[in-house]
Amino acid sequence: MCGTFSFPRSHRLRSRRDFSRVFEMRVRAADGPLIVFASPTDLSHCRLGIVIGRPVGCAVRRNRIKRCLREAFRLNQASLTGRYDFVAVVRPHDPAVQMPWGRMLLGLMRTLDARWQRRQADGNSTGT
Repeated sequence: MCGTFSFPRSHRLRSRRDFSRVFEMRVRAADGPLIVFASPTDLSHCRLGIVIGRPVGCAVRRNRIKRCLREAFRLNQASLTGRYDFVAVVRPHDPAVQMPWGRMLLGLMRTLDARWQRRQADGNSTGT
């Protein structure tokens, strides 16, 4: 866990291979225009990747959404019980509506954490 709440480069998904691996796991949760995919990782920390296309809005708007998502991840990554790679995908939505991006991301990360914990528990109980 990171006690300083920093968001160093090592906590970011950057390669196409990392993004593809998370998408291939097909474990996701959605809330409005935000979809979060998750995949367990062997690293000692969680990582975040963000996908946001031009249809979402101008560069200023897209950058603001990315900043909000990174900030929410940075402050809440230590609260997760497991270690995951997350990919947050932002779909086009009504720009007049202010979205609680941080709250949405945190809720979806916790939902995915619980799903992976259940999956692991089910796998352990059927394997013994």
